Amino acid sequence: MNKQNGFTLLSVMILTTMTSIIVLSSLRDNFIQERLTGNYQKKMNARLVSEKGIFETHKRVIEELSKNPDATIAELINDTLGENPYITGSAETDNMSYAAQLGVNSDGLLELSSDGKRFEGANNTVALFELVNKGAASAFSSGLIGCEGVTSTAGGRIDAYNSSLGAYSRETSIPASTTTTIHQDSHVTLSGGASVWGDVSATGNIKLSGGATVYGDVHANGNITIDVGPQNGRKSDEMPEGETIYISVSGDVLSNGDVTLVQTQIGGVIRAEKNLTLGNGRLNEVLNRDNNGKDIMYGGTLTTPNSLPSQYNQDGLLYTDSTFKVLPNVPTVPSRPPDSEIDENFDTTDPAKNCDPIGIDNNMSEYKELGLESLALRSENSIYTLYERSYTAPSQAPGWGESFPSLSTRNEQLPTGESVPMFKVKDLLLNGGALKIAANNDVYLFVDGDFTLTTSGSSKLEIEDGASLTLFVTGKVHIQKGVVQTEGITESGNPVFSIYSSYQGEDGVKVNATGDFYAAIYAPKTDALVKASGSTMGSIRAKTVSIDGAGGFHYDTKLGEIGNVSTCCGATKLVFKGWRYL
Repeated sequence: MNKQNGFTLLSVMILTTMTSIIVLSSLRDNFIQERLTGNYQKKMNARLVSEKGIFETHKRVIEELSKNPDATIAELINDTLGENPYITGSAETDNMSYAAQLGVNSDGLLELSSDGKRFEGANNTVALFELVNKGAASAFSSGLIGCEGVTSTAGGRIDAYNSSLGAYSRETSIPASTTTTIHQDSHVTLSGGASVWGDVSATGNIKLSGGATVYGDVHANGNITIDVGPQNGRKSDEMPEGETIYISVSGDVLSNGDVTLVQTQIGGVIRAEKNLTLGNGRLNEVLNRDNNGKDIMYGGTLTTPNSLPSQYNQDGLLYTDSTFKVLPNVPTVPSRPPDSEIDENFDTTDPAKNCDPIGIDNNMSEYKELGLESLALRSENSIYTLYERSYTAPSQAPGWGESFPSLSTRNEQLPTGESVPMFKVKDLLLNGGALKIAANNDVYLFVDGDFTLTTSGSSKLEIEDGASLTLFVTGKVHIQKGVVQTEGITESGNPVFSIYSSYQGEDGVKVNATGDFYAAIYAPKTDALVKASGSTMGSIRAKTVSIDGAGGFHYDTKLGEIGNVSTCCGATKLVFKGWRYL
């Protein structure tokens, strides 16, 4: 018998021990990972249930606000909480609960704080809201407001941006330039090569032709006709991300009348309360990208080509099937009824239903004075510089055709009720001379006549940095040259350049500037015509609006935050300001 020296057994024991160590180490790592995963899941569940507490509490706050629209923040908190310090609740999953509190932070914002728990997991979520009181609204809540009609034959882009985030650029533009009418049976006609980045609504009909693509919804109380061909020359940077040259309306087509789709594609759905006509173009298609129910719905008659295109179906069901013949009940676009139908309950201060919510005639009549002199500047050395209460005039004597009146200021009340110093002249002509608004000054100027800026080489209207000019004009406004200015709203809350016109004839505001131009234009009783080779920024509210030229129009959404209608529509509301996770 051979002697066993035990070496093999020892080797096996060593290998077994090493394997055991590796296995135990792996088990330990797995255990730690499982604990980490479990803790993370509990933390996430706690966050989700804390957010539920925020939403449930916000819902209760809104309910209390609807009962008492004039409530203060303190009253809202007391009404919502009652005698309880917390609002508590749970989720459907076991062991998930929240406890929410209401308070006011150091900035005066309503603070909704919710503690969520799931086993050992805990999370605190805070939502901040501002209580915005009624009593102020903006007449510039949309980009283009043509009370009795909007026409665009522009070749440039109609879009939006926020001037508080910087000057306009195509890279930062957004699809938020709403185009709308107000008076009953007022139409929107878009042709040319313009693409509209935003919704289009009309109290009458809407017609799109040529290259007038709408990246938003199209909504009319009347009929909608879409006869837009593929934009083969359009580049990707001229369209919102994800769109194609075959889209004519990226959103929904909503009509209280008839809808006619001649060619190209609709990104959303079609809803026609009356008749629907679909063309035979090979590109015609209703994409319904949001899966918003039926592709088409109509209440009247459907007209399609004899040879039905293969794409005219949804889930294998042809559009000619009776299941699509359903009255869609499209909501109406808000409108101002005829004068004969207006009663004492009609809110004339509602910018959505009345073209002149400010009541511009009342303000202008208060500003008028006898003995005003005209200001005519024709020489390159003829320069007036205006400050809030003072000015500097040219040192030389007036030349032929010039006039240098002495200017005085008198405090006048703005539509908002604010009292400000205001300069006054008869007519104002810049035909070689210049008008400057000194830096960091808010200047108000009343022109009881016409305001004209010509193309003469040295003509200039310059609004220096930090300054603003608010112009009230009873006559015509004709701007043929770009204004030297920055864009947007000053630190004092004024648009850099505003034009308020009470003129009641045709073509009261004309802008055919060769350079860029920024203005908030309010001309509810006359037509506004913009035909500029440069970019036009700001907002326009006029009797009718016509846009032409290659520069495009860019709505400054910041203007929608300016409350220039002192007594207005609507109720107190909560505006969300941000989240905090603790």
